[in-house]
Amino acid sequence: MRRRRVVVGAALGALGLTAWSAPGAAGAAVTPTFQVGPSGFVAPFPGASLVPDACVGDYDADGHADVAVAVGGEEPTTPPVKLVVRFGDGTGALSAPVEAARTPAFVSTSPRCVALEATPGGPTEIALTHASSQVTIASSSGRAFAQQTLDAGPGRVVGLDAGDLDLDGDDDLVILRQVVTGDSVDLLVPFENTGTGFVERASNATTLTDPTRVQLVDLGEDGRPDAIVSSTSPGAVVVLPALRATLGFGPARAVAGVGGVGGRNAVTAGDVTGDGRADLLVGGDGVLRAFAGDGTGGVAAPQTIPGVPVAQFGSATVVLDADGDGALDAVAAAPPASPGTAGSAFRAVAFAGSLDPAARFLASATSTFGASTSAATTETTQRLVPGDLDEDGRPDLVAVTGGGAGAEPRIAVLLNTTAVPSVREVSASATSATSAVVRATVRGSNLPATAEVELVRSNGQVDVVAGSQQAVPADAPAATVELPVAGLPPATASALRVVVRTANGATRSRGVVVTTPAAPPGGGPTSGSPVPGTSAGGAGTPSAAPGVLQNRVRPRIRGRARVGQALACDVGAWSDGGRFIVRWLRGSQQVRGATTILRTVKAGDRGKTLRCRVTLRRDDGAALTVTSPPVRVPVRTSGRRR
Repeated sequence: MRRRRVVVGAALGALGLTAWSAPGAAGAAVTPTFQVGPSGFVAPFPGASLVPDACVGDYDADGHADVAVAVGGEEPTTPPVKLVVRFGDGTGALSAPVEAARTPAFVSTSPRCVALEATPGGPTEIALTHASSQVTIASSSGRAFAQQTLDAGPGRVVGLDAGDLDLDGDDDLVILRQVVTGDSVDLLVPFENTGTGFVERASNATTLTDPTRVQLVDLGEDGRPDAIVSSTSPGAVVVLPALRATLGFGPARAVAGVGGVGGRNAVTAGDVTGDGRADLLVGGDGVLRAFAGDGTGGVAAPQTIPGVPVAQFGSATVVLDADGDGALDAVAAAPPASPGTAGSAFRAVAFAGSLDPAARFLASATSTFGASTSAATTETTQRLVPGDLDEDGRPDLVAVTGGGAGAEPRIAVLLNTTAVPSVREVSASATSATSAVVRATVRGSNLPATAEVELVRSNGQVDVVAGSQQAVPADAPAATVELPVAGLPPATASALRVVVRTANGATRSRGVVVTTPAAPPGGGPTSGSPVPGTSAGGAGTPSAAPGVLQNRVRPRIRGRARVGQALACDVGAWSDGGRFIVRWLRGSQQVRGATTILRTVKAGDRGKTLRCRVTLRRDDGAALTVTSPPVRVPVRTSGRRR
């Protein structure tokens, strides 16, 4: 499975986080929240003293996420750069450090590490660079590591990332090679993974002075990762588009309007505008700027996000789906409460809301986590790396702080405590030949939610059971509910699932099987009796439901909007059961024959937006139509992208 590695950093004494979340129906939004994990803030290893980097992966292949940290220190004259791993156990706790690799001598205050899968299905390895002409690769057998070196050519390697550049299923490497300090001819160099080693391919000039960070992101939406390179120089960010005919990159394109003071980790990419295209977020000079992507590798003019303080020196940014609603949230480092104060507290400021055309968000909340470093200065570097350390389905963060001007480095797991719906302890029992009752312990979030029962048929069709809907109030504690189910076929094992949907579209479900007895002789429903409620594809028998028909959670499209991929129309949550009618739209026009919840993306969809329009009709004639937000299918051109 492919991994996304996004590193977040900040400056200034204590570390704060500024987080935004994208809303669902009616502008509802859940503010991301975090708390320090059971291990607290700890040193990467005894004697560590310099600026660290971190990468998350399952390095001992035990199914749990681990944390690797690259940092210098320990020896007074020529301290080595060491790569240590603290292993996870699935609870958010970290083990004592285990050395995975070390360099023979210290040559950099800012080493880089990245997790990679060099062999498809094989162990996750770690690549480390330390501003020498070599890249060190550490591979493990259990918790014992072996290291090998890759000669990266003349100059110093000051940045690296891993990704599948040639789409053959394994990770390749890309490095930043600094030839001469202070010039603008430093190179981006790809190394192809041939299965027996890494082979250097054609390099490109970055056109930047002293670049420090490279990230691989598919900005062009053709399946191949492009390279985003940033520098310590003010306003210096370029994009090098991937070539389609061969492994490599095209000429560097400057991202205009970056501004700020530059810095490491100041750039991240993700669809923060919700239009299906990858956008850029760039932090620096105390502000965060958003660059809307155009789907071809280009970006629009920047918009400064108003009223949001971020760290002065290359504010770190990251995108992640904190609340599981399918929309990306954004997190940025914020200014500390007490710059330059020893033992400064770790602060987090969370901003909730979608990025609207004026680059505004909705709400904010501030949290304090405790001391993160033993000293603090105006130059202290912090980073954040996402990963699910406690295995609850929500992305957590690894905070890496300190390492600058006397501030000792520390790492901590920040567990994601964002309110999300949950379904537990599901059981079902038949009450007649055609009915049952389903019991479950459910919880919403800080938003209103709806619990209901769905019947999952053998062909994958899903019927929403009329009369099973129950409201789950906002901020309500977990509670046991009983959901009635009628219209089941007699003498049959039926697959049911309890679904909880919040107002922003976050969904959790859990299944159960119930077996009904045979119908009594001389009457009763037959095995052909339908569930009184509905198939999202239009089948089913309507049932009466009094009151005003309401949509509680807006329909949405799930899946990857790429040619040949299947999309599903999630019909959302409604106040009543009835017959659902689904229509797919391309632009504003109906797609002929597209009337089921599943649809495969066609070549004719390229460059177009898709929506699903859902109509619920009750048997009393009441009807309501709601359309999903759009998803965009990217245009894939032939040859080199210009």
